[in-house]
Amino acid sequence: MKLYEDADVEDGIALLDNWGLMHILFHDSPALWPRSHGWTLRPGHALGELAPAPAFADLWRQAPGAIVDLLRGARCRPVRQWALFFLRQDSTLLDRTDTDVLLELLQSTEPEIVALAARALESRPGLESISAERWLSLAGNGAADGPRRGLRPGSYPPAPTSLTLDQNVRLACRRPCPWPASDSTGSGDARSATTMGPCCCV
Repeated sequence: MKLYEDADVEDGIALLDNWGLMHILFHDSPALWPRSHGWTLRPGHALGELAPAPAFADLWRQAPGAIVDLLRGARCRPVRQWALFFLRQDSTLLDRTDTDVLLELLQSTEPEIVALAARALESRPGLESISAERWLSLAGNGAADGPRRGLRPGSYPPAPTSLTLDQNVRLACRRPCPWPASDSTGSGDARSATTMGPCCCV
């Protein structure tokens, strides 16, 4: 799955034409109709309704590391969006993810991935042991687009009083790491959590 590239799924038709990828990601989707000549949409349904529905969903849930690995290394946006959607459905899937991996995801160029990692880090113990230099290396390296908020006061980054003058100057000159803008459910993303939406195939 990591070898698929955006050029392989440049539009909805190209996505549907990738039989193996569709089978892995959306096999049990009620919006899809498996035909002898390939996948097609059922009457009255649209690509925007696609949600993760793999043939062996329980096995995926038993291997959350594999889903996170796709989030980190997939070259194809629909695969990353699929992994992101899957992880949003069950926040406990990230409980076994190494802290260093979550910190790495903070530097993603995709705001949704940054938001997911930030939310998972919020209650992660032991963050106070991370050096100020590490936090400084993360500051300003996150997603360039989408909602951006500073890290919450009193949260895990080092307080300004614990930094040297040089470090405070460097921090002040950088943009803050993104933090998810909470919706009314506290999910960290105001978009619907029931479908991947049209972004899954562009």
